[in-house]
Amino acid sequence: MNRLSSFINKAAEKSIPRKRTGARHQNYWFYCDKIREQNRRINKHRKLHRKNPSDKSLSLLQELIRHTKEISRRVRAEKWYEWCSTIDERSKLREMWRNINIATGRMARLDPPKDAERLNSNFAVRVATTNLPEEIQNRLQQLRDTRQEKMDETVLKRDEAGGPFMLDELFRTRKKCKDTAFGDDRITNSIFSALGNGVHTALLTIMNESWALMAIMTYDSGALNKTLTMSYK
Repeated sequence: MNRLSSFINKAAEKSIPRKRTGARHQNYWFYCDKIREQNRRINKHRKLHRKNPSDKSLSLLQELIRHTKEISRRVRAEKWYEWCSTIDERSKLREMWRNINIATGRMARLDPPKDAERLNSNFAVRVATTNLPEEIQNRLQQLRDTRQEKMDETVLKRDEAGGPFMLDELFRTRKKCKDTAFGDDRITNSIFSALGNGVHTALLTIMNESWALMAIMTYDSGALNKTLTMSYK
């Protein structure tokens, strides 16, 4: 058990980063303490120039920037020569191209949305039906037309269950064991039973009219009470 715990701790030690991870800078492959120190001096002189702008501070800042660029060029060349000296007959072509792209800045300037759009366009061109033989294209078009005709026919066909509601269906759905209400209007089953079949006919008319409009309309209690009262009279 102790060995298992130690293995888990070692795996977590290697897999979980101790510092914040982020996107790498374009010049990370040759960045060093010397360049970091020069950038710190540039930032310090830039702040001083903003507080007390003058020709002397501006010229000093420009000279410091020029000197930093020169140091960066030298460090970059040294790193490049150092990598080139490691190339031999056992070097992998993939690693060589990767280092070249890093050094030229191509990997740092990649645009993910643009690259994804390019891949999507290439995939769409490769899988387009226009690349298929003419015979297969004609067959696909026939199947597409037949499928569309079947869909239109199915949509226009009247379903057997789409007919109007009947009185016996309404009687079967009405509860008789308990005096409950159908909805928010609080009209209970006992009221329906006391009013007679005329109320059921009026309610059935409302339901069938709503069904004909392809939507169950919401009738407020006032309109329903008015309909029930007229039917009872």
